[in-house]
Amino acid sequence: MSSSLELEIKILLDQIPADDPTRMNQIASTLIASLEGSEEGLSADHVLTLSRFLLNAGLYAELIHFVLKHFREFQFPIPWPYFLDAIRLSGGDLEPDLAEALLQGIDAGDARGFASRSKALDAHAPTLRAERADRRLQALKAARRNKEMMLEQLVTLRTQQLYEHEKQVLQKLQKMYPRDPEVLREVQAHKERYALEILSKHSRFSRTLRFEENSKEADLENLKPALSDLLKEAAHETPSLAIDFAVAAAMLEMWEDALALLEFSDDTGQARWLRLELLLAAGRHVELLQELARMELLHAEDSETFFATAYLRAQALWGLGQKHAAIEVMESLLASRPQYRSGLSLLSLWRDQ
Repeated sequence: MSSSLELEIKILLDQIPADDPTRMNQIASTLIASLEGSEEGLSADHVLTLSRFLLNAGLYAELIHFVLKHFREFQFPIPWPYFLDAIRLSGGDLEPDLAEALLQGIDAGDARGFASRSKALDAHAPTLRAERADRRLQALKAARRNKEMMLEQLVTLRTQQLYEHEKQVLQKLQKMYPRDPEVLREVQAHKERYALEILSKHSRFSRTLRFEENSKEADLENLKPALSDLLKEAAHETPSLAIDFAVAAAMLEMWEDALALLEFSDDTGQARWLRLELLLAAGRHVELLQELARMELLHAEDSETFFATAYLRAQALWGLGQKHAAIEVMESLLASRPQYRSGLSLLSLWRDQ
């Protein structure tokens, strides 16, 4: 089987039509057979990925049957939280005898901490609820400490003018804390500062635009038309800097100008991905959908391409008012990549509308 179960899920999702009512069952049967016949065996990573997919897809019976089939195998890594949730969601409250048997199995494997991620046994083992609450508290404390450390690291990197490293730390912060006001402020400040720094590298722009420290923010909107003309002139003269200029324009939310500047650049992978992001930001959703098909052909050898294009495709569909299709694409993506926090946030927002 594929070395990446997530990639195999993605391939199967692409192969079977979305309107096929047996789509998820077909995928489940194929994945289970592939996993059970693999030379790699039932590794913990694969079992957890499969279990997460089955639970998110609503295939509770398939998940329960899969676990029970291998339950007594010595090396089988029981996916306790997914297994317990599948039992709860498929049949309501657990009978006392079944709950006791499950607890004995959990204790035999010293897996109470892992199993406590599910709420299925809370009524039968109150200590699981306490363990979950304590783990959540410890996770929140660790997350807070980690955020503070990363923000301190940002200050150091900024002082040393290590832009790329600062950008990488900010990207991690955004993924880990997508709605944190402090992180959002840092991201916005970084965008504005970087846009102006790109321009300041070119003395002709610095002299022409006269970005004084005390008037940058106040003058920025008034300067955008002149800035656009200067950037296009410079990109025409120096195409190798076109991507830099396009990024600078994008940082200032000059989407159409950024797209125009990108036309001066060579057709590289970096330029293609930037163009897709700019098309989305500019609201050019039909054009974005067309470009996504081209991108998947050009970068078919990279497994990450299909996850990235699915994320953009869902947003383009939503922008076109095809809400059901957008949600379906995002759900398919998250079924194989549940760690996409930004995707989870978007899906939650869409479902509420």
